[in-house]
Amino acid sequence: MGRSHYRRLASNNIDPIRTRSSRDFSAQCRQRGCRGRRQTEGALGLREQQKAVRRQKILDAAGVLFAKRGFEKTTVEEIAAEAGLAWATVYKYFKTKGELLWAVVHPELERLFEEGGRVIADPPEQPVDAVIALLMCYTQWRAGWRDRDFLRAISMTGMAPAGVGHELATWANDMLQTQIAALLRVLQRRNQIPGGTNVADMATIIFDVFDREYLTYIHGEMPADQVIARIVRLMKTLLEPWNAYARAARKSGSRKKSKRS
Repeated sequence: MGRSHYRRLASNNIDPIRTRSSRDFSAQCRQRGCRGRRQTEGALGLREQQKAVRRQKILDAAGVLFAKRGFEKTTVEEIAAEAGLAWATVYKYFKTKGELLWAVVHPELERLFEEGGRVIADPPEQPVDAVIALLMCYTQWRAGWRDRDFLRAISMTGMAPAGVGHELATWANDMLQTQIAALLRVLQRRNQIPGGTNVADMATIIFDVFDREYLTYIHGEMPADQVIARIVRLMKTLLEPWNAYARAARKSGSRKKSKRS
């Protein structure tokens, strides 16, 4: 009786208690580990958020000062003061003032070209409407060209023979002409403009008209709405023969279909 009683105690009480304790201890360790990881991840997430906020403050301050004083006259110390940060903090995020200029301007232009890409992928039926839709994407920069001081300052940096401003201007102009040419090729494949159209030459002409009006705006006093309306009017005057061609092509295609049926 005694031995069997002790065996029952050993089997029924002691081992389960020991097993439960070890399981509880392991679970507690896992919980502490999870909490530790969550705390670490939370701290990292908070630091990343703080870094993003500081970076945006620097970009906003740089944009304001570039518009007020121009790129060349603006110093990193002034940007830091405008952002409410130490100048050394600015250098942690951007090694040079040129790198900062690129970070202010390049993402904005990228978004415009992404919008342009969507027009190219699915252009309006009328060729003139398609070209105007593409150009209107570019007029959305800085709230529909409303920030004339900023655009003027960036334009002045682009006129320099070298440097980041020149690189940005060259890249943007090349992208704009490339997208115009890409749109014209799409229209040509769809028989919306004549097959014999010299796409490269027409893209250059369209770009030159647009660029001339843009420069007239940023270095003049005419309201943005008036300049944009003039761009639309010039495109309609220049490209109206394409609309006539597209209408004739559609009628010809409709007649061929009716004959087959």
